[in-house]
Amino acid sequence: MALNPRTKKHWRQEESFPGTLEHRDSLQRAAPSSHSHDDPEIAAKRPKLWFGADQSWGNQESTDETVPSAHYHELLARIQDKSALVAVVGLGYVGLPLSAVIHESGFRVLGYDVDTGKINKLKLGTSYIVYIEPAVWDALKCSERFIPTNQVDQFGAVDIFILCLPTPVGSHHEPDMRYVFDAVKTISKLMKRGCLIILESTTYPGTTDSDVVRLLVEGSKEKHGPQGLQPGDDFFVAFSPEREDPANKEYTAKTIPKLVGGSCAFSGKLAVEFYRSAGFQPVGVRSARVAECAKLLENIYRSVNIALVNELKMVFQAMGVDIWDVLDAAATKPFGYQRFNPGPGIGGHCIPVDPFYLSWKAKEFGQRCDFIELAAKVNASMPLYVVERIKFALNDVKKAVNGSRILLLGIAFKANVDDMRESPALEIWDLLDDLGAEIHFHDPYIPVIPPSRKHSRLTQVHSIPWSEQQINDHDCVVAITNHSNVDYGLLEHFAGVVIDTRNVIPKFSGLKLYRA
Repeated sequence: MALNPRTKKHWRQEESFPGTLEHRDSLQRAAPSSHSHDDPEIAAKRPKLWFGADQSWGNQESTDETVPSAHYHELLARIQDKSALVAVVGLGYVGLPLSAVIHESGFRVLGYDVDTGKINKLKLGTSYIVYIEPAVWDALKCSERFIPTNQVDQFGAVDIFILCLPTPVGSHHEPDMRYVFDAVKTISKLMKRGCLIILESTTYPGTTDSDVVRLLVEGSKEKHGPQGLQPGDDFFVAFSPEREDPANKEYTAKTIPKLVGGSCAFSGKLAVEFYRSAGFQPVGVRSARVAECAKLLENIYRSVNIALVNELKMVFQAMGVDIWDVLDAAATKPFGYQRFNPGPGIGGHCIPVDPFYLSWKAKEFGQRCDFIELAAKVNASMPLYVVERIKFALNDVKKAVNGSRILLLGIAFKANVDDMRESPALEIWDLLDDLGAEIHFHDPYIPVIPPSRKHSRLTQVHSIPWSEQQINDHDCVVAITNHSNVDYGLLEHFAGVVIDTRNVIPKFSGLKLYRA
């Protein structure tokens, strides 16, 4: 297949991002210099960094003659003896567990977040993420090696910055990188020579070696002169995508393989060595762009397959076939099949958002991502499908949605967490509210709905108790999140209609149960 001119140009450029990172390679390729500045002959042997035609940083093919800078060796030594100061920027569902592992390994950790509430809770040892064990909070509270702060005055002493910040999309599904880029600009004006900056937030290919590096160079001119600091020499940049799975006790931050790609080979090697020293399982890849694309592939794979079973759910429902019976049957095949379950929509910080980062970037190269966009369309239609099933069920008992009392069971985006980001429950709530229903919810992990950008009017709404009395005070119960600590048996004698989006409600005799 012939490549169009734009694609061909960028493919050639991608070939000049070697930096293959085998973590068994020797990290010590030259003796560290005892001087603050390198010998000119040594400096001349380093890979020459260039500003590509598409405004991205790259490096020429590494050879045996290339020699890392003194800053590389100095930082490598601080990583290996764990004297490096590590700043984790963003202490949410990704940054806090990451901080805990790094701290546990023996590094000093500066935990930074603009949310004063989080900082105060960390100082008190008070939990704000329910599935993190109390011992973790206590260990951070009592340690002199963990400093929670909302001030940047210590950034100038930091050796390693790790950015764990939101990367949402805008109203037209375009990347919203303001949180990451604002943090990078702040770091660029304060960072010292010889530091490593690692981005963990999911993003489009080229963010790390193009946008982040460029912002760091530009911002460093204020402190370090008109030329600024130089990447691969004065500072190092890498990408290591988070793979956090909230509440998963089998796979944790310490045991999940961690992809690491550098903007140059030396950046990648430093990042690999840091994550290994910090107790993770790093897997070095050829470049930051490979790691960025791999993260997108992981989430696109899930989005497309979930969309498939969501669509088949509607098709089989029209045929009178239960999708859950079909899935159980198909799962008996021991090869060539992986099970995905349908649901009321997709939520969380990854699947509803990340695929759009690739489809947006692909347009720059004259490419389309039809699978991604079709899957997003199918998944986004699920809340409306659930509402249509609610209308159908209420109509069966001669009731309208308007005026009905409806209880949403679970509003977190997945089971056994308190995370509501992009939860389809909130979209279902809005649709039912527009139809005139009276809505209540029960969620054992969310006693009060926190503030959110899209659903601010629901802020401070309280969960009601899960009891027969409360249940029977409603016309309809909609099971949206399959929390394991809910007693579904309390629905056995419920006289109203039950909508099950997760195959979690037992088929009690006489229960008016509908799949959605």
